[in-house]
Amino acid sequence: NVSLDSRHTAVFDIIVENRSSSASDQCEILVDGKSYGKIVFKPNQKRTMQITKLVDIQDEDSISKQVNVVIREEGCPDYKIQHTLVFNRYFIN
Repeated sequence: NVSLDSRHTAVFDIIVENRSSSASDQCEILVDGKSYGKIVFKPNQKRTMQITKLVDIQDEDSISKQVNVVIREEGCPDYKIQHTLVFNRYFIN
């Protein structure tokens, strides 16, 4: 679950990990089509990336949305992951 601020902006982390014993080629990380940079992963390296996303929420108190992550490594097919997150409206009393 992810809380939204008063402008419907969500901030959450994704973790990308190279579970291989060899270094990767250069990888580009995309979340919902937006590039979050390029990196070469060392063997068994983990990287936590903070994602900021504007979520269109109308009258609902919470909404489920799919987040699409693509890892593009040079010379390899795209690795695609889809994960559903629940975004909750933030209330101030």
